[in-house]
Amino acid sequence: MGTDSCEGEHSSPPDGVDAHEWSRRLKAEWQQRACSSRSNFYIASHVGWQDETARQRQAELDCALVLTGLPDAFLSTADVFEVGCGYGRLVPCLAPRVQSYTGMDIAPTFVAQARAARFPTARFFETDGSSVPEAAKDRTYDLIFSAAVLIHCPLAVIHALVPECLKLLSPTGRMRIQLLADPHDLSGIITAESLEDMAERVTRETAATNNDQSATVEAELATDTHCYMGHAFTYAEAAGFAKACAGSVFTHFLLRMDPLFIYVEFTVDGHGQQR
Repeated sequence: MGTDSCEGEHSSPPDGVDAHEWSRRLKAEWQQRACSSRSNFYIASHVGWQDETARQRQAELDCALVLTGLPDAFLSTADVFEVGCGYGRLVPCLAPRVQSYTGMDIAPTFVAQARAARFPTARFFETDGSSVPEAAKDRTYDLIFSAAVLIHCPLAVIHALVPECLKLLSPTGRMRIQLLADPHDLSGIITAESLEDMAERVTRETAATNNDQSATVEAELATDTHCYMGHAFTYAEAAGFAKACAGSVFTHFLLRMDPLFIYVEFTVDGHGQQR
């Protein structure tokens, strides 16, 4: 399958490209990745991605992060919706703990793989990338989340998708998303270090990581000539985006623990502390 390519791994989106056009490009690229021999790498780019045991361990860690602070009593009656489920990587860890699980993904091959696994209490839908399929709108959800998905999306797609998902949140539910952060802006990081020390440490650790993983992650990325579409948010930009999405209906909370990601949680106003 042919795809558009861009110069530079972090190319900026050209003017005039809307969410629907970006979604078309995303679908083409992620379908090709889903069909490649490196599909597991693209789903979760971690050291050991070729090893099934390592993939399961990473899935358990990622699932635990998604469910941080949510008690079993909440989860046992929760209808859960995952935005960007891939082939259902987190479903074995998550589905047994919740009432129902719904996943959507942009790549039809991933959706087919997830359905073929026949997870009990789980269902999967293909999305166009910028909207929720009508079949998934048959209920409200107590937990909506997106892990390592929006970090690959251009701003237009994020602006289109997040508000639509919020409409499906139950009155006592919560929505958790992960945004790509601008690593040059260290605002909002919860740390005892000074920003100067943090910047120096990040530079040092990034160099060390690139050296250590040059034969794994970096080598795999070198084979991918697609345009990387992920929009990197400054902390102030992420805060403004979350506030605009929340409006007068939702409360929002931002958490940034490192230079790479910003986590945002939305709840219906007045229910943010009910855990």
